[in-house]
Amino acid sequence: AAGLAGARGAKARRFDAPVPHWLATEEALTVLRELRNFGLDAEVDLPRICIVGKQSSGKSSVIEALSGISLPRAAGTCTRCAYEISTRQAEEAFHCVVSVRCAGELGESKEKVTLATTKDPTQVSVLLRQAQRLLLNEELRGHRWHALRSGLKTFQEVVKEFPKEGADANLFSTDVVVVEIRGKGFTDLELIDLPGLIQSVETDEERDLIVMIEELCSTYLAKTNTLIAMCCPFNDDMENQAIRMIARRFDPEGKRTVGVLTKADLLQQGSAAREWVDTLRNDKFTLRHGYFAVRNPPQSELDKAISGQTAREREQTF
Repeated sequence: AAGLAGARGAKARRFDAPVPHWLATEEALTVLRELRNFGLDAEVDLPRICIVGKQSSGKSSVIEALSGISLPRAAGTCTRCAYEISTRQAEEAFHCVVSVRCAGELGESKEKVTLATTKDPTQVSVLLRQAQRLLLNEELRGHRWHALRSGLKTFQEVVKEFPKEGADANLFSTDVVVVEIRGKGFTDLELIDLPGLIQSVETDEERDLIVMIEELCSTYLAKTNTLIAMCCPFNDDMENQAIRMIARRFDPEGKRTVGVLTKADLLQQGSAAREWVDTLRNDKFTLRHGYFAVRNPPQSELDKAISGQTAREREQTF
């Protein structure tokens, strides 16, 4: 608590003194980050934008467009835990800190441990994948936790002890990868990326994963200060979107839900297209803030590693 008080006191001011809007926002975000660093986000409802949807709904591309960073990508499911991403405008070109926050042995507030920092934007996705793999291998993490916290081992030394790719102990984790970014051109945002909802599984053992991911999403969406960015792809049926039902459960009047209609380039002509137009106009499945169509890079463009600026230019042209 002393650290939080210090952070707050360092910029204390008279309440009757005029405060520029940008400075008030900066100070508020600083306090929010301090609260989250102390693991208080479980007890305090902190403002954030949560990007949710089923697997392969285009969530990661939306997160990348909002945050300006690249996330781990591979065939199938890529996001296997919650990513809490904060971006902040700063004078320096780029600075990123990657941490993890894990529940203690007795279920106490999650403890945050810093893993790595980088000034190279191209290294962020690599660090995020490594941090996620640390969370998916609890036994390895348990043996190395003290060494990481105390600085006896670097994160890259621990990475060398990971099992081979594809042999992680768990498929998903309820722990959190924390990403703090500051630099020129960034917008002050607090974003949450969650694993995509699973709609079908091959084995009974995997059936529990459906419940686990829904419960993880529910934990975030239940908080009334969370803006729900509901990702629904144009190449699917809106009625079949499980995330729509979950969002309605926690926001029945649609006051804090925004519809993000992804993969606009896959929309086919015909009656289905007309129904999607009705949704985009907010005539169907009405939300207070309506719906927005986005065209993010397809896999063919991702394979070419196009820049975020190029992606936005192609979206504008589309």
